[in-house]
Amino acid sequence: MFDRHTADNIFNMLVKFFDALYSKWRAKLIDMSSDGKNTMTGRHTGLVTHMIACTENPVLRIWCALHQMDLVITSATEELASGEWIMFA
Repeated sequence: MFDRHTADNIFNMLVKFFDALYSKWRAKLIDMSSDGKNTMTGRHTGLVTHMIACTENPVLRIWCALHQMDLVITSATEELASGEWIMFA
C-alpha cells in the first residue's frame, strides 16, 4: 500500500475510505482516538490534527485507554527487579 505509515499517507487513505463510505462524514465526526504516537497526534502534521482540520464541527481527542495502560504496565515491569524475571519451579 504505502512505503511508510506517515500521517499524510494514513490521512489520504482514510479520507478516500470515508468519502466512499459516507460522503457527509466531515459533519458527523465527533471524536477520534489514537495511541499517542507523534504520527497520530503531532501538533502540526499528525493524523488527528489533519482529520480535525477537515471536519465541520469541534472534535474531541481521546488517547486510547488501552495504550495508556500498556505504557504503565510496561514501565512497571521494567522497574520490577531491573527488568529481570525470577523463574519459579
